[in-house]
Amino acid sequence: MVEERFRQWQTGRPFLCPVCGQGLERITNSLRCPDGHVFDIAREGYVNLLAGGKQTKVTGDLPEMVRARRRFLEAGYYEPLAQMVGEYVAEWLADKSEGETAVLDVGCGEGYFLNQVRIYCRNRDVAWLGMDVSKTAVRLAARRYPTMRFVVGDVWQQIPVANSAVSVLLNIFAPRNPTEFRRVLAPNGRLLLIHPTPNHLHQLRQYPGILSIQPQKTDHITRQLHPWFQPITQKQTEFTFTLTQPHLNDLWHMTPSYHHLTPTQKEKLANLDTLQLTASFVLQSFKPVSN
Repeated sequence: MVEERFRQWQTGRPFLCPVCGQGLERITNSLRCPDGHVFDIAREGYVNLLAGGKQTKVTGDLPEMVRARRRFLEAGYYEPLAQMVGEYVAEWLADKSEGETAVLDVGCGEGYFLNQVRIYCRNRDVAWLGMDVSKTAVRLAARRYPTMRFVVGDVWQQIPVANSAVSVLLNIFAPRNPTEFRRVLAPNGRLLLIHPTPNHLHQLRQYPGILSIQPQKTDHITRQLHPWFQPITQKQTEFTFTLTQPHLNDLWHMTPSYHHLTPTQKEKLANLDTLQLTASFVLQSFKPVSN
C-alpha cells in the first residue's frame, strides 16, 4: 500500500536512474527503472539519486550551515528577493499554454526559494522539483514541503532528469553546469540565475576574513553559459535590513566566509549585537540556444 506521506511521488517522472539513465517508475515506496535499479523513498519523503558508486566533487553545505540558512530565510530577511523571483516565474508561466509544466531548482538547499515561487504560482498545475547534493538540506526540504519532490543529486554529474523535461530551471546562489542545464531544459524553457552583486552585504567587508564578491560577475556568467544559452532579461533588487542576534550568528554560519574565519574573527562577529546591512541581487534570465 502507498503510504500517505509519499503522495507527492505519484510518478517517478521526469527523474532518471543515475546508474543507467532510464526513466523511473513509482513502485510502492520506491522508484525503479526497467533494469531493476531501486531507489527507496526515505521516510522524510526524498529520494537519494546519488547511487551507483559515483564519487561527487562536493559534499554540499554542512548541517550547521543548512540549519542556519533555514532560520535566517524563514525570518523573512530575503523576502524581496523571493518576491522578485516568484513574480517573474508566475508572469512567465501565465503566458504559457496549459500542459505539463515542471520547475526545477538546482541547488535548492532547504527548499525556501522553491516554496516561495510555488506560492506566487499557486494557481498553476506545476511539478515542483528540487535537487541538492546536501542530504541534510534535502531532508529538511522534504519534511517542510511535502507537496514538492526533492532528490539528492550532484550538478557536476548528469542531472537525474529527462531531456527537455523542465520548463523553468532555477539556480540561486548555486554552482552552474551549462551543458546539463541545456539538456534538461525544454526548448522554450527559461533558465533563471540569481546571484549577489559586489554591493551585497558590503558593510561586512570592514571585518577581516569576509570574502568579497567577484566583480563583473554578471558578464562572467553570460560568457560561461555561451554557446548553450542566450541572455534575455536582467533585473536587480537592492534593499536594506537590520539584523540582530541570533540571526546575525545565522548569517555568519550560512555564508562561504565562515570557514575562512579564524577563531578570533568568529568571536568578534559573535559579539556584535546589531548591523544595518544592504542586500543586493541580480536575476538573469536565459533561453536555450537551438541545436
